[in-house]
Amino acid sequence: LKVFKYRQFQVDPNMVVRIRPEWSTFDDYLKAMNTKYRKKALSVIKQGGILERRTFTAEQMEANYGAIEKLYLNVANKAKVRINHFDTSYLVELKRNLQDNFTFTAYCLNDVIVGFSTMIFWGNNSEGHAIGINYELNGEHAIYQNILYDFVRTSIDMGMSRLLLGRTAMEMKSNIGAEPLEMYCYIRHSTPLLNRAFKPVFNYIRKTEWTQRNPFK
Repeated sequence: LKVFKYRQFQVDPNMVVRIRPEWSTFDDYLKAMNTKYRKKALSVIKQGGILERRTFTAEQMEANYGAIEKLYLNVANKAKVRINHFDTSYLVELKRNLQDNFTFTAYCLNDVIVGFSTMIFWGNNSEGHAIGINYELNGEHAIYQNILYDFVRTSIDMGMSRLLLGRTAMEMKSNIGAEPLEMYCYIRHSTPLLNRAFKPVFNYIRKTEWTQRNPFK
């Protein structure tokens, strides 16, 4: 990278929950929390108690294409920076190709999809991949926070050692036990003159300011 004059810049960290060996169940995870965060977790889970979780096949995802796409765009359009964009067909193809190593969970309220989450599994790792949310109902039913806790629950149930949650909402993810894994990007332009011109751009790149939380005893 140095030889070819790639320029390095730091971006927001990937938030990672390390699943402890002693967590055999989700209750073990809750018991490891201090009182404040355990009460908060139980309150969030109670808020989302009316939500029905449904695991979709590729065919069910296709049948609900429009609803899924709308929920995904609700989240995607909030991002300050989006390097790429995908539609629901991408998620359908992931399910077809990864099969049991990919899950799509729909969160339903009165038979209407109000949120969804997807997970990818490889080795001892799980990844909270893409989500969609109806923000008008998120405050009342804590859809997003329930998705995060469900990511942890699934990772424990499947015996994973790490849960990767990505580079957004760092402080909220640290509330459930995620810690930052520093991330860097490297870039260069094929034209040497333009590559040198990149340098001032990096002075404007700023990482998100946030506070790391620790919910455990």
